[in-house]
Amino acid sequence: MTKPMTPVPPRSGDDTYDLIDGALYQLAERRHRWLGDPVAAITLLASLIDQAERCLPELVTSARRDRHTGDNIAQALATSPDQARLASTRNPRSPAPDGPSHASATSLRCPFPDATLAHRSAARRRAAQR
Repeated sequence: MTKPMTPVPPRSGDDTYDLIDGALYQLAERRHRWLGDPVAAITLLASLIDQAERCLPELVTSARRDRHTGDNIAQALATSPDQARLASTRNPRSPAPDGPSHASATSLRCPFPDATLAHRSAARRRAAQR
């Protein structure tokens, strides 16, 4: 278990812009889409947003397990505690608010389990410094 840290509200800047720009470019290449087409760019960005939102329930559960409060989680999400609770249970692919539908359970998971999140982030930082 990790020691809970003081939450910091999310912010956007040059770093997030660069990451989104790179992710859009890579996704456009993989899907053979042209970013000069606004509708294609919107679709690709919506795909990235959808995938990121699918990570929230798992990460919120991990934060709770690490003894972060509902207020801490809400601040990290830049929302109210009530909305943060919804984010931890909402699944846009399921008619029920409590989890994934049977057919798509695997595809709804966050691409990195909480146990390896810090490890992968550290590995990427080290690779970028080389």
